[in-house]
Amino acid sequence: MLPNRTREEVRDAFSAHGITVVEWARAHGFSPDSVYAVLLGRTRGVRGEAHRIAVALGLKSSAETPNPMVWPSNGPDRPVETQQEGRMSNN
Repeated sequence: MLPNRTREEVRDAFSAHGITVVEWARAHGFSPDSVYAVLLGRTRGVRGEAHRIAVALGLKSSAETPNPMVWPSNGPDRPVETQQEGRMSNN
């Protein structure tokens, strides 16, 4: 399992990949406002969407996703399926 990233490392990764937070959020099905809240530390990511965002960004680890950060490879308008999406249900 990889060590968790810091918020600064995640922000640097966005710059290095030339992608905006909004593009990443939309590609992963998250609210851009919620992603910004997690990145700025306004939300700790303990449960719900904030937790899923923190895991997807690599700020937190999860037993289901040991290396969670996935950058969109299909362009910003086409979401990338992550490991989590296949396991989640709408129940």
